[in-house]
Amino acid sequence: MKRLLFIGLIILSLFCLASCQSSDYGNGKKDDQSSHVDKGKTTDKGNTPDKGTNNPPKKDETKPPVKVFTPVENEAFKVTSVVNDSTGKNVLIVEGKASVFEATFLYRIEDGHNVLAEGHTMADMGAPEWGNFKLVINYDQPTSPNGVLTLYVASAKDGQPEHILNIPIQFPNYK
Repeated sequence: MKRLLFIGLIILSLFCLASCQSSDYGNGKKDDQSSHVDKGKTTDKGNTPDKGTNNPPKKDETKPPVKVFTPVENEAFKVTSVVNDSTGKNVLIVEGKASVFEATFLYRIEDGHNVLAEGHTMADMGAPEWGNFKLVINYDQPTSPNGVLTLYVASAKDGQPEHILNIPIQFPNYK
């Protein structure tokens, strides 16, 4: 009985090892990116022109390139999203969390030459908790394509900026 069990385990182990050793195992390609051989020709799925034509593959021109925002943070702010309003107006939408005294903090948008907007706002909870915030900031017409959004807290002692978080931004419709 022990021999039969031992032989069964060996056969099961060999079967498992054999199934793990396929030609595409661990090559890092997904099914839609893998190469296939067809009558001696190697082609990549999705990148070949239609049969019978000499046209190159078409790019999908219906979607603009997606700019992904990388979250930034410091000891007082965790900014998760900064996007320009889709209407084409000079509006910036900022979302994130803040852990600041009495949930109050300040913001400023600059284009390298001018301050385009500044003000103060509140998160939904004060420190030591992390409160959520969403800013919709209307700003003046920028004079350069790039700028900086600055979030900060005014010092209770002398009003100087503390916990400064500078976030690079782009202005889609500068003049």
